[in-house]
Amino acid sequence: MFTCFTRWRASAAILMLGVAGSLIGIMPASATAAAPPLPSDVTALSTPFVDPRGSNYVVTRATTNALLFGRRNPTIPVRGVTALADAGGSLQGDPQAATIPDVGIRVFARDTSNQVVTNLFPNGGVQTGFTVVPGLLVSSEIKVVQLSGADGELVRIFARGLDDGAVHTNLLTASGWNGWRNLGGFTTSEISAALTTGSGNTFRVVVRDGDNRVSTTVLSSDGSTTGWTGIGGPAVRGNIALTGGNRPGVQPNEIFLQDAATRAVMTYNFDQPGWRSLGGVANSDIAVLNLFDGSVEIFVRGTTNQLYVNRRAPGAANFIGYVNLRGILTGNPGAGAALTGDPAAYVYVRGDTQRLFNRLQRSHFDFEDYIAVSGIPTA
Repeated sequence: MFTCFTRWRASAAILMLGVAGSLIGIMPASATAAAPPLPSDVTALSTPFVDPRGSNYVVTRATTNALLFGRRNPTIPVRGVTALADAGGSLQGDPQAATIPDVGIRVFARDTSNQVVTNLFPNGGVQTGFTVVPGLLVSSEIKVVQLSGADGELVRIFARGLDDGAVHTNLLTASGWNGWRNLGGFTTSEISAALTTGSGNTFRVVVRDGDNRVSTTVLSSDGSTTGWTGIGGPAVRGNIALTGGNRPGVQPNEIFLQDAATRAVMTYNFDQPGWRSLGGVANSDIAVLNLFDGSVEIFVRGTTNQLYVNRRAPGAANFIGYVNLRGILTGNPGAGAALTGDPAAYVYVRGDTQRLFNRLQRSHFDFEDYIAVSGIPTA
């Protein structure tokens, strides 16, 4: 075992420039006192974002606050992303991304002016550069949920409003942005969200609320929500991991988090409500993977700063217990699973030299050695 919530009001009119779908706009000026920022237990550690549909790219932030972007080289499958390139920008927090079918990879982030910015890396082309998603100043990272492109819906994003601390969402379609919508609530963590079905674009959203406990809502494709509901349980430390990970057919029915009092890893299943402790003492946020064979794995940094994994086999009720994957981590682990075949998954961590490393997982719970993937220091 390793030891290791509503108010929102526009404070200035929003002016959108150009054709429908333009990403250029004048941001609203804040006329009210901002909501308290996210606490340090949420923001202290960075997390590399790994492509949830095949581990084909990784995005993270450099110590210079620039975006670092890398694609996996398909000719070297066992290496994952072999290098990260400086894509510029002035960011805070961790970027996330989504694949736009037949177009490329679109990255989203919060810049140092608290704007939501995006950058497109086309297939076979060069990046377009950063543009602003107008209409909202934010105080969180941008949660990105990749969509299939059906009915022209490409990506839904979620962010914490700077003024109110509430959860806001925006939908990118083939025609452009639909505009920000306030879902209410008050979040003291980054936002977790995932599709609840393989079609229809209904989302489960999970946050840590003002009482430091879990609150959730479901956003339906018609725009209605179930309202925010607390599910009880322990006070939470850090952020909440939600299964699903934009993977087709995987339901966001289970969360993993740190108990604030004991720092043990706790899990809750929405389909079979009830809390369960997986033990241990966590020293980071938790990365959760749904592998193609139906197994579930969680990755966490222990109090020795080494990486640990725990696995629940397909059809099993229990996790096997923590396995030490060693290394020295200076951030949260990030992970992505392959859709089929072998390799099964890639895990990315920041080491004690601020370089990013990955570790390939073969099928049958077999891990290769750590390999450095960037000479650029990561935040």
